[in-house]
Amino acid sequence: MPAFTIALKDLRLLLRDPRSAVILLLMPLVLILVLGLSLGDAFGRKADDQLQISVVVEDAGLPAKVVAREPIREKPAGSLLGSASYAAPMSRLHPPTKRWVDVMLDDLKDTGNIKIEIIPSRAEAEQLVKRGKRSAVIVFEPEFSEKIDRCSFVGAEFRPDPISPLDRYGVVTDRIGVTVIENPYQPLGGSVVKQVTQVSLMRVIVPWMIGQAFDLIGTPPLPQMVRQFVEDNDPQKRRKLIDELLERPEFKDHQTILWSDLLRNTRQLLEEDGVKAYTAFIRASFAENKPFDKFVRELLTSKDSTFQVESAAANYYRVTGDATELTTST
Repeated sequence: MPAFTIALKDLRLLLRDPRSAVILLLMPLVLILVLGLSLGDAFGRKADDQLQISVVVEDAGLPAKVVAREPIREKPAGSLLGSASYAAPMSRLHPPTKRWVDVMLDDLKDTGNIKIEIIPSRAEAEQLVKRGKRSAVIVFEPEFSEKIDRCSFVGAEFRPDPISPLDRYGVVTDRIGVTVIENPYQPLGGSVVKQVTQVSLMRVIVPWMIGQAFDLIGTPPLPQMVRQFVEDNDPQKRRKLIDELLERPEFKDHQTILWSDLLRNTRQLLEEDGVKAYTAFIRASFAENKPFDKFVRELLTSKDSTFQVESAAANYYRVTGDATELTTST
């Protein structure tokens, strides 16, 4: 009976303070309302229910494939890399026979506890999200297949106009023709949908990119490069090859990615326009073989707009206001 006595005593205290009683009774209702707004249609489902991923399919599919590519650029005179490194046939790279969006949907369907809902149009999807019926809808735009087909680890010598779809956070959806329509009042449900989509995109895109890279290992230019280098009797061949490799665009791209990471060149910190300008500044610095002391001096002394390439080094100070962190990064 002690528990009943304590409960009765608490009830008497509440009756003496009606405002506290009302607050105590309303708090569960407020919590339910907040959860409902945050999760949208996902709120109240049974634990064994499948997660619904709503999509709009606008993908137009792959354009007509070109079996062989023309050379992308001319071979420099006296190049140790050989002419084959400036053009490679694409006949060994086999995209799927169906649209990439169908591959993506098959992957989602094969994932446990995932249910796919196809919404007929973007306009209908926007209305469902606006009314709170869906927390997020994934839109596969008309160029989705074409852009996925261009995703590649290898350079422009092998795939004209290649796309690099990855950054440190995963797949950059706006680079591959994927749009997420989100309800800002249901962030939890939207976050789940985006995370599931990210995982599926990684499972679809990364094997395709790795497959291309491995498919090209046994084709020119690698065997010809090795053979030509071994057979070359020039005592300066190593120096020449190193100089030529440093002139290749891939070196600039690699250094740009490396230094963008070191300088924390991210959209979360610098916004889209700041990232574009900062990236262009870093790449131009390596393209012109800028001395590191000049590079650091520009980071420390640049001012004016951080969205302009000419003054993009000023983004260095936008990353953090902590002097210790800034000193460490330089």
